[in-house]
Amino acid sequence: MSSAADALHHLVQVIRTGNEFYQHAADRIDDADLEKSLEANLADRRELLDRLQAVANVRSGTADLEEDLETRLEEERAEMEAVLESNDRYVYFNHLESTEERASQWLTDAREKANAEGDSKLRDLLEDMKPTFRRVQERMQSARDSATGREVPRTLATRIARQDRRT
Repeated sequence: MSSAADALHHLVQVIRTGNEFYQHAADRIDDADLEKSLEANLADRRELLDRLQAVANVRSGTADLEEDLETRLEEERAEMEAVLESNDRYVYFNHLESTEERASQWLTDAREKANAEGDSKLRDLLEDMKPTFRRVQERMQSARDSATGREVPRTLATRIARQDRRT
């Protein structure tokens, strides 16, 4: 079973890789409003990354985690390159939303593991970050709907966010 530190490390890497894609998408989308939305999300995500990275630097994961994570990040980068090759807004925004789903899942996992391990500082830090994650998700969904001209069915990230609001 992995630790809260491992889950935190995964979360940092997922956000870092997602930020790369956000930057690529913002550079390629030629719509000022959508670009502003993507850049606002990128700014929020960079702030989250800075805060999480500071905590992650104090904690350490395992060597196995590093190998597993590196393999998954390579797969995600390959997927990102394929998305960029498509140059299709719908595909871009689907990928961005998927990125938000992964980040939300790792946030929840890290928070639950920190709680189970009695690490109240990490749990509270992650809890404090939930509103920013929600804001990024909501902005992403709005940009996606605007970019594609249609509302796409709710994803796991939306369901998680709504469930978190109830708790």
